[in-house]
Amino acid sequence: MHACRNCVHYDASRAWNWCKSLSSEPPREPDIKNLCEEFELSEVAAQTDDQQRRKTKEAFDNLFKKKQ
Repeated sequence: MHACRNCVHYDASRAWNWCKSLSSEPPREPDIKNLCEEFELSEVAAQTDDQQRRKTKEAFDNLFKKKQ
């Protein structure tokens, strides 16, 4: 997802502008999709997506598991 929270430049500790890049416009909402040209996917975001995908697949498999 192309949102600030998934970017390498995102820093939640910054008070009013979460972006570490000085040339980008401050985001209004870090959770929603945006069109920032400096967006780079964070490794942490990618790992979180993989973990969430695994958990979702496991829940789906458990829901439709065949009973023996």
